[in-house]
Amino acid sequence: LQRLIDEGIEEDETLDYKAKLPPSTDNDKKEFAKDVAAFANLRGGFIVFGIKDADGKPVGFEGDRGLDILSSDDTLLR
Repeated sequence: LQRLIDEGIEEDETLDYKAKLPPSTDNDKKEFAKDVAAFANLRGGFIVFGIKDADGKPVGFEGDRGLDILSSDDTLLR
């Protein structure tokens, strides 16, 4: 992940940066599902959570270590 930032690897058809996990509202879940479906329908790829971007270029981590996750169980349930 640090290499993506250090080398300025830009978003493209197979790479997307998201600073935070999507909120748990129905609308946000639908938007996340659209993002995943778009990747699946094209040729696959990676959605990387915890990296902030500016105009598709990674600029750093969200928080000190990326995502602030209370516990892995909470994330999996979400």
